[in-house]
Amino acid sequence: MSSTPCKDAGGLAKRSETSSCRSAMHANVSDTSFKTLFRQVEHSLHSSQGCVAEPRAVWTGLVGRVWRLSRDEKGCRRVQAAVETCAQDRDLQVTLAAELKGHVWEAIRCPHANHVLQCCITALPLEASQFILYEVLQRGPGAATQVACHRFGCRVLERVLEGYSHAQLRPLVEEVIAEAVTLGRHTYGNYVLQHALKYGPPDQRQRLYEILDCHLPTLAPDSYGSAVLVRALSTGEVSTRRALARHAAAMPGLVPAMARSRHGPAAMRIVLQLLPADEAMAVQQALGEAGCTGTLSKVARSSAARSGRSRRLLRMK
Repeated sequence: MSSTPCKDAGGLAKRSETSSCRSAMHANVSDTSFKTLFRQVEHSLHSSQGCVAEPRAVWTGLVGRVWRLSRDEKGCRRVQAAVETCAQDRDLQVTLAAELKGHVWEAIRCPHANHVLQCCITALPLEASQFILYEVLQRGPGAATQVACHRFGCRVLERVLEGYSHAQLRPLVEEVIAEAVTLGRHTYGNYVLQHALKYGPPDQRQRLYEILDCHLPTLAPDSYGSAVLVRALSTGEVSTRRALARHAAAMPGLVPAMARSRHGPAAMRIVLQLLPADEAMAVQQALGEAGCTGTLSKVARSSAARSGRSRRLLRMK
């Protein structure tokens, strides 16, 4: 497993994130035809019938302009509206999305176009949007890690993990597995790792659990790593989650270190819920001896609040 830090640079350099978007925006603002198109779209969105009744009456004006509009603050919203509301006209919907082919890598680092990619993933059939993941993976090993560590790219991969089939996800999750520890401690990468733990193929999720189990001392005290452990402890088979909690509880000094992390109280609450009563008592004692009384208080308040909500829901039923 590589321990090389994630890079926001390389193909996704920060200094070039907004340059193409900014130039497109300036061009669009002075373009009379684009302003007219925007007004037509806004009218359609606020009309009683909307574009569902007559999608081609307005949205065909976007054909040939999708990539340009996607890089504009207002234009990207129009493209998203078109993709979302033209579901009854699947051919037009797919035609609009297809104009992003060949531009995925650039769209990922654009503060506007990345939202269009996300929209395509959630609104289109899988076969119509799979080019997005393909264009990332075809750039070679490490490309998916770069995207996962990018402030906009991580969102795109989250939508991919939520919506694509297990067969489609395997190459992506394989890269996540290879860089799991690095991603787990990264500002943006940790979100992609959490999604892989929740949505990845079962056998690959199991491999991720094994990696987390081996690197508990590295991840537990970390601000982002502790968030990943909260996800791991709350997602998946109970037996797997309990085994992870037991291993954490058995490692000397790890429980207090985890408790002091950013997500320590949440992690401790789940650990105490997963463990048998005697083992949970031992964890609480270890926390008290380490001076983590504040964490214990937060866990107690959180548990009481959840118990109160549960009782209220039962009464409502």
